Amino acid sequence: KIPCYTIHRTDRPTQPGQPSSGGTAVLVHRKITHNVISVTYKHPIEHTTIEINFRGSNMRIVSAYIKPNSIINQTDIEQLFYNDIPTLVMGDLNAKHTLWNSKRNNAHGNILYEYQRINRDITVEAPIEPTYFSTSYNCADVLDIAIFRNVKYPRTLTSVNDLTSDHNPVLLVLDD
Repeated sequence: KIPCYTIHRTDRPTQPGQPSSGGTAVLVHRKITHNVISVTYKHPIEHTTIEINFRGSNMRIVSAYIKPNSIINQTDIEQLFYNDIPTLVMGDLNAKHTLWNSKRNNAHGNILYEYQRINRDITVEAPIEPTYFSTSYNCADVLDIAIFRNVKYPRTLTSVNDLTSDHNPVLLVLDD
């Protein structure tokens, strides 16, 4: 539990008898009016989706995860933005691209880059600092990103080194 916050989470399904591992979550300050949205995205996107009222308008927030070995296409990304509500998708999409501070590009990153290039109402942003620290390969990179659609507020993204995990949480602050 985190004081003053409501946590909405979606645990990754596991086989019977296996320990749970992974999932997605959204933390919402208790003063923010919000609803959990039941949306079914097709594989390979794991997610937790909420809708908040932000400065008098609805905004959809999606915490998402895509496994690194999943095969994705632009249709998979498009389903996250299925209506005109301003939408923010954040998480580990395993979409590396140098334009959002990764050390190199990968297939997911190239697909997301092309989607952003074609859809002018989409922007992809990331913290400057690494969000992932591999102990196996002794390297760090940016895996956790934010995708904004029709979100017009100034914002900052910061990698927060507060957990004993290979991933840092990413703090998003929306300003006036």
